[in-house]
Amino acid sequence: MNACEAIVQRQLDAYNRKDMAAWLATYSEGAAQYSIEGELIARDKAHMRANIASRFMEPDLYAELLSRHSDDNVVIDHERVRRNFPEGAGTIEMLCIYLIEHDLIARATFKLFNQRLTGMHTGRAAGSYPCGQARQQAVNQCAPGRHWSEWAPMFGSDPLILHA
Repeated sequence: MNACEAIVQRQLDAYNRKDMAAWLATYSEGAAQYSIEGELIARDKAHMRANIASRFMEPDLYAELLSRHSDDNVVIDHERVRRNFPEGAGTIEMLCIYLIEHDLIARATFKLFNQRLTGMHTGRAAGSYPCGQARQQAVNQCAPGRHWSEWAPMFGSDPLILHA
């Protein structure tokens, strides 16, 4: 494992432990996260913290590394992530492209695909989903007056993009 891969592995390990401080410590202060289509997900660590806080509340959250490739200061992971979607437990695959600068993640770009439900629908309305309150609080910080469910169609029923 090279140095860039080690940084990304620390980030993945912290994600799976739901250790926000350790996860954020792998990113530079000015780091940004984007969808592969170019939509801004988080423009800095404060927004990353808001986004990940609700994600870490999901009881089944776990990312399984399927493959990793690296060249120079770029690391590309293919992951299968166990999630708790509003319609039930499931998995989604992600391609994660990390640009490493000065021993930290400077930019992350994500492509989500192959969402599959593995559990039963909870029967809850979107607003009563356990993580809904934390997600709405994050949206209120970044886009007052918007509801987190507005972003659901973009990323497999989960609002990763919190910025209008």
